[in-house]
Amino acid sequence: MKAVVRYGGVSNPGDFMPILNWIDSGYFKKKVISLAEEIDKFFLCLMDEHRNEESLGLERKNTMIDHLLSLQELQPDYCIDEIIKGLILIMLVAGTDTLAVTLEWAMSNLLNHPSIMRKTRDEIENQVGQECLDKPHLSKDPTIWDDPTSFKPERFDGGEGEAHKLMPFGLGKRSCPGSGLAQRVVDLTIGSLIQCFERERASDKKIDMIEGRGTIMPKAERLKAKCKTLPITKKILLPQVQPI
Repeated sequence: MKAVVRYGGVSNPGDFMPILNWIDSGYFKKKVISLAEEIDKFFLCLMDEHRNEESLGLERKNTMIDHLLSLQELQPDYCIDEIIKGLILIMLVAGTDTLAVTLEWAMSNLLNHPSIMRKTRDEIENQVGQECLDKPHLSKDPTIWDDPTSFKPERFDGGEGEAHKLMPFGLGKRSCPGSGLAQRVVDLTIGSLIQCFERERASDKKIDMIEGRGTIMPKAERLKAKCKTLPITKKILLPQVQPI
């Protein structure tokens, strides 16, 4: 996925000066073709794995690939392997790397504004208590859940001068078929990280918010922070085992 994002966001100098393709023996083109072949082979293996399970008489699972293969049986002329592989690629690339980058930016901003982090944790404790944060709770926390991935400045009135700079971009203003699911994933992940862990910057220095290269705008420097589990973590992740 990192390779797809890296090569998908660059320009090939040989497209502008063809002589460069001759000088470097078409390295960029060969690399992209090799990457495409590797991805294609991986996706075919995934599809064959699900097909083999069905051929062995195993019950079809409730996965996206299984649903697409079922659709292929109903519409073989339309839902061909290339369509399924394209959808898998979209789900993997758009549904993982982008979310990871969003979460990294969000946590970096919260760590740079500890008063907002404390306010959010207090509101989660008041609204959720000792329960595991779940979808029904999202609409109850007025601090960040209204527009989860855009982080509206007016929702971050933490009394700090740079509160208006909390997010460099806003996914909440974009519209795509998976945006609803993506927002819930970001909501629940950030909320769970705040609920279960006490975090602070690795040093007194503020976290660097310089943007790196790439189509999804990663951070130039990866986030590093201190982390300590809170008591609720044991209750949520490690429920007590009753003695025999």
